[in-house]
This record gives sequence, structure tokens and C-alpha cells, in this order.
Amino acid sequence: MNIPDEGFFTLLTQGMRNRTVETLQRALYHTLRDAILQGTLTARCRLPGSRVMAERLHLSRNTVNAALEQLALEGYLTRSRQGTQVAPLASCRRGGSDAARRAA
Repeated sequence: MNIPDEGFFTLLTQGMRNRTVETLQRALYHTLRDAILQGTLTARCRLPGSRVMAERLHLSRNTVNAALEQLALEGYLTRSRQGTQVAPLASCRRGGSDAARRAA
């Protein structure tokens, strides 16, 4: 349930570099989703706040929040006042709704 260490930001930075044809929001979304599906980010792992993520990744906070919100809509993350956590994979909707797919 701990916040990921420095390697978390390295993972995101490298993953986003490999997705240069996508928007920054989609690149962050896909990088985080892949890390969740591959087990790099485990269930109930707490993510850094959106301000910290935006600052460390040199992105706008709106970009980070949009990617996190999409992941939450699809069941990959849970968001609350206590922060954002990785949801158990059983709660993920693999296909997602049409609206969720369009928003990504």
C-alpha cells in the first residue's frame, strides 16, 4: 500500500517515451495501465498525488488527472480523499464502455 519509489517515475518516463505518437494523456494512461496489467503496480498500491506526478513528469496537472480519471472509470484505479490506489484486477473492465473507450 506504499507509494512507489523513484523507479515508478523512471518507469513512467521510459514508457511514455516509447509512445511518442500518442497524446501525453494517452501515453500516461497506457503506461500506467500496462504497469497494472503486468503486475508492476500491484493492487492497493497508492500512487503519488497528481501534483507530484505532474511536476515529476513535466506534464500539466489536467493531463495527469484526465489519465487517472480514465483509469478509474475503467476500474484500474480507485480515487478517494485518501488518494489514488491501484484497484484489484478483478474489478477491471477489460472492454470498458463505449464512452470510456472514446474518452481514452
